[in-house]
Amino acid sequence: MKKILFLLILPGFILSAKAQKIATTTTVITNPSTYFDHKVIIDSAGNVLTTEKWRPLLNTGTYTLKSTSSKRDTMQLVKMSADQIALRESLMPAPQQSESFPVGAKMEMFEAKDITGKKIKPTELEGKIIVLNFWFIACPPCKAEIPELNKIVADYATNPNVVFIAVCLDQRWDIKDFMKQMPFNYMQVADGRSYCEGYGIKAYPTNVVVDKQGIIRFSSVGYGAGIIKYLKNTIEVNLAKN
Repeated sequence: MKKILFLLILPGFILSAKAQKIATTTTVITNPSTYFDHKVIIDSAGNVLTTEKWRPLLNTGTYTLKSTSSKRDTMQLVKMSADQIALRESLMPAPQQSESFPVGAKMEMFEAKDITGKKIKPTELEGKIIVLNFWFIACPPCKAEIPELNKIVADYATNPNVVFIAVCLDQRWDIKDFMKQMPFNYMQVADGRSYCEGYGIKAYPTNVVVDKQGIIRFSSVGYGAGIIKYLKNTIEVNLAKN
């Protein structure tokens, strides 16, 4: 079974999940109490927002929460201006690097098939930017970042020099069922626990960008404001290099 723990780190609102095999077949999901669990979150019109509504918006990095003058237990979700976003991003530290994928190290790519049967061969990836994502279905932060990752895939849809590969812990049929409700537009490798254990991955999601020479140029664990920006910037910078 997978024992899943969820971690919230402030500031930066970084969410991650840890998966560990133990003896039984029951899945246990535990959500720790956070500062925001004790707050009522409202929009600009005063409507109360569910966690499922406000948290993904906050994680895009374009919204912030501010206290209201009338009620101490209430906070308002506010969309930031371009200048405010730029200022926050300039002050924000780089995302937490994955210990499994140190920047500057050589990436040892794997050979696999995706859920459609298409082969992934390291030799065919040489000279390309490789964008990797390691995830599992019962991981809220993994799901929270999917819409933002899909936007990046769309940006490079006509560029054959950028390849997006996701390695999922779940089985092929479960991934296909999941994607009927939430498309994830990376190539999907199913039953990827052996790959994840081989790399020593302990937290999900983990994102990695590998340059044309096979060198890791970006890695991160969890999902929060800033990660998507850094990921895309790394792709852009390394595409521009010879």
